[in-house]
Amino acid sequence: MSDDDAWKDPDVKAWMAEVAENLVPMLAGSDLNVSLVKGGTAAETDVKFAVELGFSIMMDKPILAVVLDGKPIPPKLLKIADGVLNLHDRELGTPVGQEKVSKAIHKMMKKLGLDEEDD
Repeated sequence: MSDDDAWKDPDVKAWMAEVAENLVPMLAGSDLNVSLVKGGTAAETDVKFAVELGFSIMMDKPILAVVLDGKPIPPKLLKIADGVLNLHDRELGTPVGQEKVSKAIHKMMKKLGLDEEDD
């Protein structure tokens, strides 16, 4: 199967339709993107993460990169992220982790002039 043929595959077409019908409107309706960055090589990257990040860039959404356990992330991602938060894997889904993410979002939005709240 050539690369061109892969885009004609029914499963790929169904996935593209799902992205267009659900992911794109969801991102369009959001104020920002919080991307959970697990590190690793391009070959190890989660395709869903990459698609969400790509659409967020194309929609000019503010991006908070939440980096787990200090893993290295690509330098280009650091350049496009509006904010970076290093978080321990064990903090995910905990009140401590949620508070750290909330504070990072607030700080990033304030830096971008998008936060209407006063401190």
